[in-house]
Amino acid sequence: MVMKRSMMRRNLRRSIFKSLGRYIAIAMIIALGAGMFVGLRSTKMDMVATGQSYTDRQNMFDLRLLSTYGWDKSQLEPISQLPGVEQAEGVFYSDLIVQTGTGDEAAVYRFYTIPQEINKLVLLEGRMPQAPNECLADGFRNKKDVIGRTVQLSPDNADASMEQLTVDSFTVVGLVSTPLYMDNTRGNTSVGSGSITNYYFVPEDAFDVDYYTEIHVTLPGQHAIYSQEYNDVMTQAAEIIKPLLEPFAQERMESARASAEQTYQDGLAEYKQGVADYREQKTDAERQLADSRRQLEDAQQQIADAEAQLGESEQALSDGRAELDTGKETLTQSEERLNSSESGGQWALSNASSQLAAKQAELETASQTLEAGLTQINAALTEIKSGITQIRIGLVQIEASLRPIDAMLKVAEVNEEVAQTALDNLAALGASETVLDVARAALQKCQDEKAQYEAQAAELTGQRDELNAKLAELTAQQTELESQKQELLAQREALRAGQQQILDGYVEMYSQRSSMNSQLIYGRQRLADGQKQLQDAERDIKQGERDVAQGWRTLEQRKQELADGWQTLAQAEQEAQEQFTQAAQELGDAKRKLDEAKTAIGEITQTDVYVLDRNTNIGYSALDSNSDIVAGVSRVFPAFFLLVAALVCITTMTRMVDEERTQIGTLKALGYSNWAIISKYLKYAGSSAIFGCGTGVVVGSVVFPTVLWQAYKLVLFVTPGIQLCFDWKMALSVTTLYTAAMMLVTWYCCHRSLREVPAELIRPKPPASGKALLIERLPLWDHISFLNKVAIRNIFRYRQRLVMMLLGIGGCTALLMTGFGIRDSISKIVDVQFRDVTKYDVEVYFRSGRTPEQQEAFREEMDTYADEVLFFHQVSGEITVSDQTRDIYIMAASGELSDFIDFHSDGAPVPMPGEGELLLSAGMADILSVRVGDSVTLSNPDMEVLQLTVSGIYENHVYNYAIVSPETIAAQWGREPEQQMAVLRVREGRNPSAAGAAAHRLDGVASVTVSQELAKTVNSMMAALDLVVVVVVICAGILAVIVLYNLTNININERIREIATIKVLGFNARETAMYVFKENLVLSVFGTVFGIPLGKLLLEFVISQIKIDLIWIQPILEDPSLLLAVALTLLSAVAVDAVFYFRLDKINMAEALKSVE
Repeated sequence: MVMKRSMMRRNLRRSIFKSLGRYIAIAMIIALGAGMFVGLRSTKMDMVATGQSYTDRQNMFDLRLLSTYGWDKSQLEPISQLPGVEQAEGVFYSDLIVQTGTGDEAAVYRFYTIPQEINKLVLLEGRMPQAPNECLADGFRNKKDVIGRTVQLSPDNADASMEQLTVDSFTVVGLVSTPLYMDNTRGNTSVGSGSITNYYFVPEDAFDVDYYTEIHVTLPGQHAIYSQEYNDVMTQAAEIIKPLLEPFAQERMESARASAEQTYQDGLAEYKQGVADYREQKTDAERQLADSRRQLEDAQQQIADAEAQLGESEQALSDGRAELDTGKETLTQSEERLNSSESGGQWALSNASSQLAAKQAELETASQTLEAGLTQINAALTEIKSGITQIRIGLVQIEASLRPIDAMLKVAEVNEEVAQTALDNLAALGASETVLDVARAALQKCQDEKAQYEAQAAELTGQRDELNAKLAELTAQQTELESQKQELLAQREALRAGQQQILDGYVEMYSQRSSMNSQLIYGRQRLADGQKQLQDAERDIKQGERDVAQGWRTLEQRKQELADGWQTLAQAEQEAQEQFTQAAQELGDAKRKLDEAKTAIGEITQTDVYVLDRNTNIGYSALDSNSDIVAGVSRVFPAFFLLVAALVCITTMTRMVDEERTQIGTLKALGYSNWAIISKYLKYAGSSAIFGCGTGVVVGSVVFPTVLWQAYKLVLFVTPGIQLCFDWKMALSVTTLYTAAMMLVTWYCCHRSLREVPAELIRPKPPASGKALLIERLPLWDHISFLNKVAIRNIFRYRQRLVMMLLGIGGCTALLMTGFGIRDSISKIVDVQFRDVTKYDVEVYFRSGRTPEQQEAFREEMDTYADEVLFFHQVSGEITVSDQTRDIYIMAASGELSDFIDFHSDGAPVPMPGEGELLLSAGMADILSVRVGDSVTLSNPDMEVLQLTVSGIYENHVYNYAIVSPETIAAQWGREPEQQMAVLRVREGRNPSAAGAAAHRLDGVASVTVSQELAKTVNSMMAALDLVVVVVVICAGILAVIVLYNLTNININERIREIATIKVLGFNARETAMYVFKENLVLSVFGTVFGIPLGKLLLEFVISQIKIDLIWIQPILEDPSLLLAVALTLLSAVAVDAVFYFRLDKINMAEALKSVE
């Protein structure tokens, strides 16, 4: 007995080593299936365990407490004492626009206070902040090089937001992760672009606020995350805590209203004082500008008078020159007459001259001396008069220049007062530093202009005083010269009297010619005097002409100065008007803000309390949803791998039993029992299965979770990494299942052979009998070559191999198609939902129903962003069918909703429901197995019930909706549904996120959802499935290669004598390979064709098993994916044939042709 067992063990070892490739192939197939099952199942378990460890370690909140107006800091302690609350911690956050320097339209960061006990941070790089102006950055979206950079807040932030901060910039000192953000989504906001880019954590003293935005709460006890028990605990705690929070929320509302009222009153008083100051300053400025205008008008009148005087002077000079010309002509005629008289009486004078020569010489000498003195005095007087005229003109010019300068000085003083007042008002109104800098610059400019005008006025006043002094000096000199001139004139008269006496003597001496001589002398004297007067007059006229020309030049200069003065006045008036307009606008804005504040205060009449559990956190839910996807895949693929492995095992063990048929017969003839013989093959298959399962379980438990976690790290951020867990029960169950399946298949193969007697078993198994094929009866058969006929007969001759090849190749093709189909189905969700189904861009949810007036006001506010707006009723509720109840959104809208949502199914439009009817989304219909015509029950949170009939099912991929008509609600609830939901279609060229942010800022808006942001969230959640698909495709490819290798190996071993025979007959290597592999390639093509419908069925089944909350996946297989799956299958067949090509060449023909008898 012992010897028999020893021999059987040796026989088993020989069989294993002899067919090591077959043994390893079975083990690899089983390892692949077991590893995939355990790996995918473990991934779900490991992801949940990782999330559990992370949330426990960081003490993630269980509940979030929110109210409309936040919570006073003083309320934290009493809230922490509420029943069921273990810990409570207040949180403040603010969404702020940041200057990124990257060209972003509006980069919005959310700044949180650093938590202490709940939602603790994980410091990834750097250090914790030590000053209010230091912060911690989002470790998922930033790299280490961000440490040390400055985060500068934008001046575009609202004043109220900036007033909450004690600093305006932060220095990044570290990178962190937080359980608040376990995925890549950052949410929406009412600030800037409407989308949050990053989160940052700052010290609490960076904010100057006396309230919390929300309070985070933990519950006592340890609970398994994502379990129904934990969800029930959170729900029960929320139901207990929410009523207890309402007094706190009411207290906070009263405090907020009182604070807002006080702020309003302070602002109103400041506004009234600002209005009074504005009116007073405007009146003073207008008066000063009017005075300046009058001064310029006076100066303009003076210029006009001076212009008239210069015109009169020009006319007088023209008349004087005409008189001068007339006098010159008269003087010439008189001189001619005098010369004529002188020639007639010359002889008498010659006699008289001898006697009177001495006396006449004396008189002439005295007269010359006298005339010289008069000439000098007249020249001096003329020069003095000219100087006096120049001085007077200079004084006129100075006075003309002083008037506009005095006017501009007053304007400058007004401007200075206005600028100073504007600066004071802006500072009082809390304007930004940029605006204050502009106001200070304007004030400095006014002060500089005033100083400049004062300097010019002082300079001109000094010049005027100097000219007045010179005028007084010249006037005194003129008076003295006039006196001297009178004395000389008196002396001349005395000389003339003496001359007269001489003439009288001449008369007495020359009686007849005395009169002539007297007249001659008098005429010559008069002629000389006239000539002298004409010269003086001509000189005066020339000087007058020069003076008039200078006067015109001075007048033109004064005109230019006057024009400059008018221009300066106009600029001053314009600047004053702009300042008045700006001040009035600022006062108007302040009044509008006060009115809005007053309206807002009037609306502070009620507060809402929200108690939200962890499931509302997107990152927390994303971890659960993504792990559910992996779990859904794990329910299908491993089972399919097990089926393929069983088929391969049947083929392999059947071939092995047939190969060892003689040994079995010999052992049976030697007295070995059937069980002893079967046990050898059971041990062969069992050991291969155990080896494969052990390898697959160990490798799969590590490789699959690790690889898939690397994929999910693209969308999930849970530190430090995946926490691997080994489920011994699952490993043992999988090993038992696969081993039992393999051993059952082996027992079936052996039991069938052992029914024969030993004499029959010792003989070789007779070849399968050939039968005429249907194709042989066709005329086409005669045109087929001999080798092709042999190949066709061999294909249908070995039916078991045919079935195994079809199933094996078809199964591999189906697996590849399913892998690619999952990728196509998931990648199309966002495109189909947000391009083909959802036709709107923004979804707005209000705190209460909107009246028609409020709806119209909302449309007007959003007119610059949205060209179409639709209001309707939407509320979260439940749908019940038989004993199944699921959460669903109930939507009551008119037929216009079809303009915003494309209701269709399989490409055909689905009509809107009538009264008493329901339109149901396909995802919920699949979950509840509902069809058109079924009856369902809807209920809202107030437990109001609707009894409805399903009239249509439409394709919707994100969220589950039940569409009813408003008439249905009115008929069954007895009231019109309130319209607290609106959808917007954004105008072309407008940013939907900016439109969402604008809507979020409006009164009454509770939340805003931007379709493109929701699309990004869904896309990020689905992106990680790409690597899952890659893993499935790789496993399917490996399985295809193993199956093809094993079946080809069996085929060659079965036909080795046949192959040796054709080689003996002269077939070369290529012809031999074509003879054998032609059948394989044909069977591969048939198997691939058979696998196409099988793959579509498998894809639909796999998709049906992937259950994701609020996401409906529709099976989609694109043509390129189908072609790729087929190509990979056929390439695997060609690759396997290429490997066996070299084996065919190594067949020993002599050994193969030996008789087995």
